[in-house]
Amino acid sequence: WRVYRAAAPKDGAGAIVRNGGFESRDQIPVFEWELRNGVDLRAETRPSDQGEGASVLYAYASDDALGVVARQMLVLGAGSYELGTIVGMDSSPAPKRLRWNIRCAESEAVLLELDVSPNQPGRRLHRAGFRVPSVSCRAQWLNLEIEADGIAGGAEAWVDSVRVRPTMR
Repeated sequence: WRVYRAAAPKDGAGAIVRNGGFESRDQIPVFEWELRNGVDLRAETRPSDQGEGASVLYAYASDDALGVVARQMLVLGAGSYELGTIVGMDSSPAPKRLRWNIRCAESEAVLLELDVSPNQPGRRLHRAGFRVPSVSCRAQWLNLEIEADGIAGGAEAWVDSVRVRPTMR
């Protein structure tokens, strides 16, 4: 974990999520975003004026696809945290479900499931709190899942400004 901590994000005081604004290329892929690039499921950064910066992460699922399109490993100590993100869509069909989840890497215990499914064009801020236990959860996966559920031609939405911060609870 020394390498992980040495490669800590430099994009803001106390930043936990690396490249949460999707503005830079991943420098250390094993510790940054792992993006799926398949025919049925994919995630890619694209220029956009919808998010906070110049780029956002688009998530796509074909007709009946369901799965994780982006993930990043986190190393959070025991305690309370908040996940925040901006989510939106353009004129493409909306996914049936777009969801962030945080799971313990070892036990796969679910710490948070946050449905951020957009239902109309535009953008919206989402936030939710979660707690990391003191045992069996030294590392966590932050996952973005999408489901199209029979939408002809697929479904698409975008995310930006993904942040995790400690809270006082």
